Amino acid sequence: MSYFSILIPAYNQVGKMDKCIESVLGQSFVDYEVIMVDDGSTDATYDMLKDFEKKDGRFHAYHYDENGSLIKARYTGMQQASGQVIVFLDSDDYLSTDALSKLHDKFEKTDADIVRFGFVFEPEGREILPIETEDVLQSIYDGKLAPAIWRNAYRKRVIDKAVENISPFYCNMGEDSFFSHVFFTFGEKVDSMDDVLYHYETETGMSASETENKVNLPKFRKSMKDVTVSSEHFIDFVGKFAPQRNEEVIKARMNMWISVFFQFIANDKDYRNMIEYMIEVKNMGLEELFDHLCNVTLKKKVLYDEGYLKIS
Repeated sequence: MSYFSILIPAYNQVGKMDKCIESVLGQSFVDYEVIMVDDGSTDATYDMLKDFEKKDGRFHAYHYDENGSLIKARYTGMQQASGQVIVFLDSDDYLSTDALSKLHDKFEKTDADIVRFGFVFEPEGREILPIETEDVLQSIYDGKLAPAIWRNAYRKRVIDKAVENISPFYCNMGEDSFFSHVFFTFGEKVDSMDDVLYHYETETGMSASETENKVNLPKFRKSMKDVTVSSEHFIDFVGKFAPQRNEEVIKARMNMWISVFFQFIANDKDYRNMIEYMIEVKNMGLEELFDHLCNVTLKKKVLYDEGYLKIS
């Protein structure tokens, strides 16, 4: 059994994940396995992963004929992982050379279930270190912490408990929020380290597509649907395993909806289209969100001054 299991989901990544793999092969700590899951790619990604597998016995490739979404790919990796500590790595990102070595030392010195660490936005070089918090989920609810699961490493007992108690579902947005609720509910002891171990590429893959000015109502509808599906699952999960958080998790769903709404508004570049997005929210039956946007969120953006409206 390896000390680490590195889980890498991949979708249409031929010629795009060399830096990711090189960062794994270049680790100073070499007791690891790599679980790579091809999530129904339409190119030769699986063949590429099989080549990695042939070249290094620590690499293991799995494949789905049809796209099952990132949640299913990560879940499959979690099922197959045998390492003592689990690390999530996206195929367009990469690890610092000493990442596994420093994580190994930290886990050996502590009985933590989860260890949080720093990361850096590439290519800009902006570093983000773990914030001080005694309750990670509360910090996510408060908007102080983004729920990216690759910002942490997890003991296998946390991952095993997650696999036992959840089932994968199709969703391409909000999956990190779902997994964060699961992992930080089952991971009771959390520690942090002020080391930058992960490099998050902002100009490749999903990271780059988020900034492309190609938003439209069909994309908006799909994103809102994905967030709704994801939030329904973590609301159900919290209701079962952490009912004391019910009120906060409902707020978290609203914040996710609002975040997606304004992400599309910002990327659209034409704020006159806000009305179209509002109508789409109502047509989707998201009455709670529609009312909140009208009476709370948008109201805060408008100031009354001597009978005139001002956009704040």
